[in-house]
Formats: sequence, C-alpha cells, structure tokens
Amino acid sequence: MDDEKDSVDPIRIRKIMEEKGLNSASFADKIKVSRGTITHVLNGRNETTLKVVLKVLEAFPDINSEWLLFGKDPMYHREKVFIQPVQEPTLPFDDVPKVLNPLKTEMNAYKEPKVPEYPLKSEDKTVVEAVQPIQTKQINDVILSNRKIDKIIIFYDDKTFMSFSPEE
Repeated sequence: MDDEKDSVDPIRIRKIMEEKGLNSASFADKIKVSRGTITHVLNGRNETTLKVVLKVLEAFPDINSEWLLFGKDPMYHREKVFIQPVQEPTLPFDDVPKVLNPLKTEMNAYKEPKVPEYPLKSEDKTVVEAVQPIQTKQINDVILSNRKIDKIIIFYDDKTFMSFSPEE
C-alpha cells in the first residue's frame, strides 16, 4: 500500500467504530491487533496494513470490502440494492386463475381431490348454494336440438333438490 490511493482511509475505520459503538481500544481488541496499531492508523502515523484490513473484515463480516478499501458504497453487504421487476398494473379479476384446468404436475397432483369413477347417488351430492338465472334462449336451444333429456334436477331454496327422469 505504497500509494496514497491504495491505503484505507482512517475515516472509514472511524466510521466502523462509530457504527459499532466502539472506542479505539475496544476496536483493537475486537479485531485482535495491538491498541497502538489502531491509534497510529487513526492518527495517520501509519497506513492501514493488509493484515489490519483482513482482521477488520473477519471481525465484521457485514462490512463491504469494497467500501473499506475503496470507499465504494454501500458500507454493509445488506445495503446492496437489488433491482425489482416492474409490476404490471393490476386489473379487475387478476386474482382469478387464468387457467381453468391446469395440467397436473407432480407438485399439484396430490392436492386435487380424486373424482369418483361412477356418478354419485342423489343423496351423496353436495347442495348448490348459488342461484343462476336461466335464459329462455338456452332452454329453446336445448328443446330444439335432437338430443333427448336424460334427467332434470330442481333445486329448492331450502337447500334440497329433486331429480326427475323421463319415463319410457
């Protein structure tokens, strides 16, 4: 560290001492060097040796070595700035899943309930609580199609239902 630019500025050593609440004697004890060494560094009598720098970094691992050696911010490793991705503006229904039937993966396959192989009996079915209006156009389309009605289920407001099948 022959060049003035290559030596550690004593101001940065003082800053560490202030931040950690240490005087020169306790700082010397903490980094395990003689008290005279720190006093000489702080007074400008001696330049900071590589041995002292390494001991400071060993005693205070949260100190950024680039800050200690060259004064490059930040002082602490935890102060490093991480660039966050820009969030897109949220729109209504953004919290609704985009995929209605996602592919099963090993991660979510065990979470999905198993579907029975055969249809449930009427007493095993769960009660539907949401009432949805029926549009007459939909009913007319069903009636006019070539399909036959297999079963009609009526849901009542007391959370019961009745099932009808056409007689043949």
